[in-house]
Amino acid sequence: MMNQEEKQRYSAEELREFEEIINHKLEDARKELTYIMASISRRNDEGIDGTIGGSKLLEDSAETAEKENMNQLAARQKKFIEQLEMALIRIKMALTVFV
Repeated sequence: MMNQEEKQRYSAEELREFEEIINHKLEDARKELTYIMASISRRNDEGIDGTIGGSKLLEDSAETAEKENMNQLAARQKKFIEQLEMALIRIKMALTVFV
């Protein structure tokens, strides 16, 4: 048989500490996302120079792969931000128990 572990309850002080840590991580994550999105925008603004022939084909391919990587990174960063925001909501709900 498995031992049922008692559910861990954090104190209000610990929850506030977690909240502070998560807020710092959230701030950093949002800055990172802003940087990634700006980088994607700059790459899109450059466009394709129609005057250059097939010699730029490999360069365009590498650029496309880089854009895809940046978009994947942005999607992961957005998910991370959402998860941090949900953690804050759970912390705030837990803190209402102490009020």
